[in-house]
Amino acid sequence: MTVPESVTAIGSTTFNGTAISEFTFPDKVERIEDRIFLGCQKLVEVVMPSACKHVEEFAFSNCTSCLVYDFSKCLTAPKLWDANAFQSINTEAKILVPASLYDEWIVATN
Repeated sequence: MTVPESVTAIGSTTFNGTAISEFTFPDKVERIEDRIFLGCQKLVEVVMPSACKHVEEFAFSNCTSCLVYDFSKCLTAPKLWDANAFQSINTEAKILVPASLYDEWIVATN
């Protein structure tokens, strides 16, 4: 699913528990809200916005089928508001980040 580029915010729990399988954020969205994809068992890929600055608690928790969290367009490493943002995700999942920001990501995510 892709939403229009004019969208600047998507509220918490918007897709919580739905059957959504793919999602591309509009590039102007700065915050991945809490529980936005909590328990989305069919989600397999998410492309993050370039403006992403925050990932809130339980944003992707229990997305056990998701294999790709693509942060490669991000201009900075977003702040994780809580260690639970990626709780109980697929152990085979890949979190793609820009090579130029690798060290910043390590610091931001511990």
